[in-house]
Amino acid sequence: MLGCIPNLVNSNLECILLFIKKIFMEKVQILSIGRDPVLLQKLSQFINENPKWESTGTVDDEVAIEIFHQRKFDIILFIDNIEDLSQKKLVSLFTFNDPDIFFIRHTGDSTGLLAGEIQETLEKRRKPVNIIDITSQDSTDQKPKEKL
Repeated sequence: MLGCIPNLVNSNLECILLFIKKIFMEKVQILSIGRDPVLLQKLSQFINENPKWESTGTVDDEVAIEIFHQRKFDIILFIDNIEDLSQKKLVSLFTFNDPDIFFIRHTGDSTGLLAGEIQETLEKRRKPVNIIDITSQDSTDQKPKEKL
């Protein structure tokens, strides 16, 4: 089953609950890329212990690209020692395919610091965007007015 979207035709309770779960309870998907397999495993395991987060990890750029094309990720996590050229290539490719993706560059093995970095990134993701109303401009006013 591909899922359902509640509407006037399809409004059964099961469909509505699946929709709510998908919208509000889906885990934050994190693609973790690191060169040290032990550190990658440690930090991915830490991420997966949080019921709201899910990490998929790899040490290889080409595998990271394959995984990225198979699933939707919210955050790309670069862990230690990623070469600058490699990181630039991945950032360019990932943002081209998903301009809303967020990146974290984590150094070291501190899980506490990593948790803070993820939380900070999620807060940035949720910040409201200023909405500009260009239809309410009068002809003498050249700047768009913000809606309240």
